[in-house]
Amino acid sequence: MAGKKKTEEPVYPVAPLIKSREEFVALLQKQIAKGKELLEISVPLAQQPSPYYGYVSHPNDTVRYDEAAQQDFIAKFSRWHDFNLSIYRSSFKVPESIYYHEYESNMWNPIIVTDIIKDYKDDIRRLSNHMQGDIERVELIECEAPVEKTVKETKQSEEKPYKVFISHSSKDADFVGHLVDLLEVLGIDGNNKLFCSTIPLYGIKISGNIFDTLRTQFMDYKLYVIFVHSDNYYGSPISLNEMGAAWVLKSKHCSFLTKGFPYTGMKGVVNDAEISIKVDDKQAPHRLNQMKDELVSLLKLNPIEQNKWEWKRDQFLERVNK
Repeated sequence: MAGKKKTEEPVYPVAPLIKSREEFVALLQKQIAKGKELLEISVPLAQQPSPYYGYVSHPNDTVRYDEAAQQDFIAKFSRWHDFNLSIYRSSFKVPESIYYHEYESNMWNPIIVTDIIKDYKDDIRRLSNHMQGDIERVELIECEAPVEKTVKETKQSEEKPYKVFISHSSKDADFVGHLVDLLEVLGIDGNNKLFCSTIPLYGIKISGNIFDTLRTQFMDYKLYVIFVHSDNYYGSPISLNEMGAAWVLKSKHCSFLTKGFPYTGMKGVVNDAEISIKVDDKQAPHRLNQMKDELVSLLKLNPIEQNKWEWKRDQFLERVNK
């Protein structure tokens, strides 16, 4: 019997190497026009309860956007946004270019997500305005890509290091403290490998702004996001914004469910359709082994001795289940 055909990832268009300010302006103008076309798209509503909690599809909890139409709009937005980024990558040195970072930073809007389509359209308007601003100051821009790079060199220059980001409610600090202890056993320590807002060593610096810090983490690293699902988590607007950002940026992730929190309690874009680590489930040791192997590979860590890992793993489960 023939096997199922593998589903291919969508191929996003990439801007050609840009060697003049005229080319840069022409492409931005084209993208601004496409952004206006996206704003004209109407996404219909479906008359049924929203499946989301906190991170909702539509602010009226008696309806939600038609799922197929919503996903189609998000896919079109992603292709538009990714091509915009490729224009800046093709025009300037990345990641050094301030122009690239200024565009990317405009993707962030630290407002609680309440209407997903409206928020995406707000992003389109904001990014289009930023691109228009770059067109108007184009006389200040000197394109920095006169020499064509090989595909391999370009890929290496854009490579970001992986970092673990623990998305959680501050009310679950005890649970997260035990989780951090477990990650440290693997060699995941230091600000270049781990971000956890409730642990001073790995959190926000004194006088730091929380939204600026979160934006910097997503800009400077490939984040492996660990979600700690609990009643507290779904009562935290900042945590739900982190979930939304990770989903939009297609970050690698895994989920922990605290003791007593059911799979059915997982709502929003990271929901019970995903494989998760429920700490009071018999599958928890096996799931933790899988997470450990993935993190060791992504962060290029030294393998831990198995007996030591199993002892620390079981100790972690015992503590968080008390």
